[in-house]
Amino acid sequence: MANQLGVTLIEDALPGRTTVHDDPELHGATMNGLAHLPAALLAHSPIDLVLIMLGTNDFKARFDPSSAGIAGNVCHLVSCIHRVGGGPGPWDGGKVPAVAVIVPPPLSVQVDSPEFERRKEWVGGRIASVGLAATVNDMSEKLDFVVFDAGDVVTGSQSDPIHLDADSHIVLGRALATWLQKINEHS
Repeated sequence: MANQLGVTLIEDALPGRTTVHDDPELHGATMNGLAHLPAALLAHSPIDLVLIMLGTNDFKARFDPSSAGIAGNVCHLVSCIHRVGGGPGPWDGGKVPAVAVIVPPPLSVQVDSPEFERRKEWVGGRIASVGLAATVNDMSEKLDFVVFDAGDVVTGSQSDPIHLDADSHIVLGRALATWLQKINEHS
C-alpha cells in the first residue's frame, strides 16, 4: 500500500489487540487499543490519515461479541482521534487527521468447525463478524469517517480461519491503495 501510494506508513500493529477491552488472558490492558491510542497519535504526529483495522480480537467469546457492540467500540476509537488530534501541524495544535476504518474480513466458517482446535475461544464470533461491515458503515456518516470492507477483497487463510495469509496481505494492501487514491481524487 505504502509503495503504491508513495507515502510513509507507520504501522502500530500488535497481535491480539482489541478495540477497547483489556484482555485478562493476554497481557491485560496492554491489548486495549483505546487505552493506547492517545499516546500513539501524539507520538506519531503529525498524521494526515489514521487507518484503523481493529475488531478481529473482539470476536472472541470472552468479549461477548456482537456487530453492534464492536461497531460501537470502533466509534469510540474514532471519537478518541477527534478528541486528541495529532493531525497536521504541531502535535498540540488540535488538528484532527482524516480517519478511515478498515473492517476486518468475517471469520471463516472454519472457526465454528469442531476440527478447529480454538473453536471455543471464538464461539459467536463468526455471526458478529458477518454483520460488522454494514453496522460500521451505518455509523460512519455521523462520525465523519470512511469505511473499507476488507471482506470484499480477502478472507481468512485456509489453514487459519482468523488471520490473513501473506498473499492476502498483499492483495489487501493493493486494494487499500487503490481505494485511498480514489478517495483522494474526490476530496
